[in-house]
Amino acid sequence: MLKSRQMNGAGGWAPVWRGALLAVALCAAGGCNTIDNWMGPEPTKAMYKPKKDLMVIMVENPQHEGRLDTVSDELATDLTQLVKQNKVAPVVPYAKLMEFRTRHSEEYPTMAIPTVGRAVDAKQVLYVNLKEAHVDVSPGTDYYSIKLDVRIKLVDVTTGETVWPQGTHDGYPIKAEEPVVVRTQEASGPAVVQSAALENLAEDIANCFREYLPDEKGPLPEDETTDKDQPKK
Repeated sequence: MLKSRQMNGAGGWAPVWRGALLAVALCAAGGCNTIDNWMGPEPTKAMYKPKKDLMVIMVENPQHEGRLDTVSDELATDLTQLVKQNKVAPVVPYAKLMEFRTRHSEEYPTMAIPTVGRAVDAKQVLYVNLKEAHVDVSPGTDYYSIKLDVRIKLVDVTTGETVWPQGTHDGYPIKAEEPVVVRTQEASGPAVVQSAALENLAEDIANCFREYLPDEKGPLPEDETTDKDQPKK
């Protein structure tokens, strides 16, 4: 993006027209793909851009009756940090949600998503249904295997409606299944491998809501950002 007008000594737009001539020359010499390579890759578009309203991240595992609570909390912490870092929307600190969940431990599992959102002053909820999370040593090998399966959706607290994705109750699926991840002797244990995998999963989820460049970590520069077995309703 052109930050300021650069004038040459004679009062012309030297950098501008020289760049235009270079682009034409590249296209003539090597085709317009050469220009793409010269200018760099196009950013991946956001699948959905949420409103800049206060958001709370909820990660739950209703299918497993609490077995994955620790994993859920770790994923929620990572995801809350990324949503804030990538400036997707302002976020409720995850500690605030955990404090509310602890104070209302008996009724919390049956609370509707919008009810929880209102209780922590959020206007929208990014809800993650953690369906599966496994990190194991592959039988007969010295490699870890990992399997993660989540469904995500964005819920408007005022209306209670799912604003993204539309047309599905369960949410948008994101899966990670790697039969071979890392040799066991190269890691400190399954907890370390699991934490790294959850960080990657959090990034995949956060990337649904922002533009990003291939292999990019973090947000684009601002001037370039073109019943108990069922999930909560």
